[in-house]
Amino acid sequence: MKRALTFVIIFHCFCSLKAQYLQIGHDEYLDAIGFEDEGIVMRSILNAGLKDRFPDQDVEFYNQRSSFFSMVLLLSGVMPFHIYPLEENGIDIIHAITADIRPFSEQSLLADIAVLAEVINIETGKPDDDGFDVTVTIKAEQFLKGNAPADTLYIRQRNLSRLSDSTTRPETGNTYLFLLSSGIYLYQSASYIFRETGEAEVRRPYIGRENTFVIYRIYPFRNGRLQFSNQDFEAAKRDLRMTDRILKR
Repeated sequence: MKRALTFVIIFHCFCSLKAQYLQIGHDEYLDAIGFEDEGIVMRSILNAGLKDRFPDQDVEFYNQRSSFFSMVLLLSGVMPFHIYPLEENGIDIIHAITADIRPFSEQSLLADIAVLAEVINIETGKPDDDGFDVTVTIKAEQFLKGNAPADTLYIRQRNLSRLSDSTTRPETGNTYLFLLSSGIYLYQSASYIFRETGEAEVRRPYIGRENTFVIYRIYPFRNGRLQFSNQDFEAAKRDLRMTDRILKR
């Protein structure tokens, strides 16, 4: 099957559905960026695992989760051939996509980089054609999973995600352990353009060569300790680096 790095998704709206609710389907997005085969295999793996772990659920329970998390995993660099070595090393992929509390080895499956970094600048009121209006600039101190082309990285956020009670509100001058996703940034950006114009050009993320992300998880780092985590920093580093080694094999 021929692989395409770009693909134009065109939607002709002849129904009453409001444009702001339109999203690019997860499976359609994977097909468009050349992950059709991997998506089929990953969905099959996740479906089987979910049915084994959560029997007697309705079909939508399995289909919705396997579709969404297949996209997230593939956009984070987790391929079907990684599943067996991950499980061999005690990393439970079904637990990773369903549990509320997970070790960092599992959390990091849903982000392409994990980085200890300081926030050096925040610009608000910076709308772009990606649907976000805040840019958070961070300076990497340690890459613990994955990498990027430079130490300066950019996080795009919406003003609503920076409300005072938000759990993803980095502040200038503070250091955090960030779990970040470039692939989900590209998906959300494409979905915004799709809603605005009825079409969107999409591309496969170049994992390790991207510099713009959205936040999957952040943990404040103070006095050598992670906040809001039951795992200490050294244990978190070991978990993250173990996952990184497996995915780079």
